[in-house]
Formats: sequence, C-alpha cells, structure tokens
Amino acid sequence: MCFHVYFDTNAYNRVADQFSVSEIKNLRETLDGRGWSLCLSPVNIIEFLQNAHCSRREELVSVAQNLCDSRLLVEPEALVVNFIVGKTLDDRVSDMALSSLFSESDLAATWRDISLHPCKTFYFNREDLRRFDLSRSLHAFFHAHFSRGENLSSVCRGLSVSDSDIEVMLRAATEDRRRMSVPSERVPSICQHTRLLVAAVFCVGCTPFPTAVDRYWQRIGVTDSSKRIHETSDRLSFVYEEGPIRAMGALMAWQTTKKYNAGNFFDCYHMVYLPHVDVFVTDDEGFHSFQSAFPDAESLRCLRTLEVFLAELDSEKSSA
Repeated sequence: MCFHVYFDTNAYNRVADQFSVSEIKNLRETLDGRGWSLCLSPVNIIEFLQNAHCSRREELVSVAQNLCDSRLLVEPEALVVNFIVGKTLDDRVSDMALSSLFSESDLAATWRDISLHPCKTFYFNREDLRRFDLSRSLHAFFHAHFSRGENLSSVCRGLSVSDSDIEVMLRAATEDRRRMSVPSERVPSICQHTRLLVAAVFCVGCTPFPTAVDRYWQRIGVTDSSKRIHETSDRLSFVYEEGPIRAMGALMAWQTTKKYNAGNFFDCYHMVYLPHVDVFVTDDEGFHSFQSAFPDAESLRCLRTLEVFLAELDSEKSSA
C-alpha cells in the first residue's frame, strides 16, 4: 500500500528556496525508494498560479514536476460530497462515491501531462482565477466580521445585494468591520463558522471547485440555494457536526482569534486532505498552533514541519 504525503504550499516554497535541482531529484528518489508518494492537490496548483511573479510560479511548478506523483488529488469539494454520499446511502447519488483519492478532471489530465514533460507548464489568464479571488474575499470578510465579536445574525449588515461587483462590496464591508475594535478576548465559534461554510460551500457553491457540489444538487433535483439550505438542515444535519466542512469550520473559527493572514483561506481547504494522507507537511505556524490547541484531534497527528519530515525520511532511509 502506498504511503501518501501531502505538502502545504509553503513547503513547496521552502524547497524552492533551499534545495538545488539535484537535491530535489535526490529527495524524489528517496521518496520513491520508501514507497512514499508526494501528492499534489488542485489547491496547491491554484496557490502556485496566484503568485504574482512569473519566475516564482515556474519555480514552484518545476519543484512539483520533480517531486510529485503524476496523479492529482481530487478537489476538496469532491471529498465533501463523498462524505455526504457515504453517510446518506441515497441511490440518486450513490455513484458519486469516490473510488480513488485521485482526480479524473480536466485539471488532473493537464497536470499529468505537465508532470511528465518538464518543458511544459500551466497556461492561464487572470480571469481564470477570478472565482478563487471571490472566495478569498468572502473568507477575509468572514474573518473581519467574527474576529470583532460579531455573529451570524449580523453578517448581512452593510452588504448591498444591488451592488453589481460582489468583490468590491465584500472589500468595502471588510474594511468597515476592520475599523471596529477587536475584543480583548476573541472566542472561536465553530458552530457558526460551520453553518456559514455549509451554506457558502455546499449550498451556494461559492467555492474554488464547485463541480462536485453542483452535480450533487442536480442529482437531488434542488436548484434554489435557499431550498438547498433547508434540505441540508432537514436531511443532512450531520454535516454541521462532523466531516470535512466541520473541520474547515473549526480551523476558520480558530483563525478569527488571530491576526488575519491571506493564506488562511487556502489553509481551510488544505485541511480537508488531512484524514486522507499519512503525513501532512507544513511550516505554517498557524497549523501547528491549531494542533497544539486540539491535541486530541486524531487527524492532526500527521502534521509535520518540513524539517521533521526530512529527518524522519532520513531515519527511514538509514534503517532500511
């Protein structure tokens, strides 16, 4: 059985900064020799592409080409739907259960081609990334709102449904919240954040990769977002108490007790992969602080810094 390793995007950045090409290739040989597979995710790819510096983007793609499996992990949203399908045993969506951790999407096919041909890279334009920018803006607004002691009932204050540019509206509302004072003690509300994420990600589809979510609701036959929320509350209430969105909600709620960081948004999506990999490598202080805050969380025990991971890999190599 293959041993699956996952790198948070900051780990790829650190490898790009500190490793030569030959060292990266040696690392890949060591991984292969141990039967360990470094798995790239669609979230990693989007973070690579959102880097404003072309040379840096290509460095990160090159690191992934030299280190990663040619198969791409499924989207976080597909894991959300897979969890729900497994819990409900609904014949209408039973064939949406994942048979593999790896994707069969167009992006996966593109990555397979790029990973096998070092001279190739991703082609994209800024408009391709617009929906990711929107999701990030929404997350920034939620952080600003809840870190000021606000709650679900006041989320819509200052939001104008008539505004034609949603991002402009969200940025203005975020700045409005940030002018408010921060409470001396910020208490995370996992329940409220989970409810927000269920609505935004699963019911509205305001998420980086909405295909699996949209397909689920098409099968169920519910197109209206408000009806999806009612359907979820009535028939799928377990999503508020367990599973990937609950995990995202826990991290997102905890983030509101800390200063905002633009990387927080993607951290919530990286979080979804934790139960599905053997080792999760990140140098993000926030992730490790979160682990310290929840020491009994089983899925968080696979977290490693890059330094610790490399030491463990060397130890395995030495004992082989």
